[in-house]
Amino acid sequence: MSNEELQLAQELINALNLNDKKCLKEIYASQWDNIFKPKEFCKKFKKAIDDCLLQNIEHVGIRNTGRCDEYKRI
Repeated sequence: MSNEELQLAQELINALNLNDKKCLKEIYASQWDNIFKPKEFCKKFKKAIDDCLLQNIEHVGIRNTGRCDEYKRI
């Protein structure tokens, strides 16, 4: 992820309530339409968490419904 993408992601994460569980489309809300390659972006977002580039969020797993990765604000 670019520095700009990381900065926006962290701002959106910080705006979530503690223990909120959301998929990326829900985290990004209306800005999701601006994501060029969503599948690729999801991989980069998850890697940024694994690499500790994003704070206060963790990957929960894949949702039973909707088939999306779910993240939790911590």
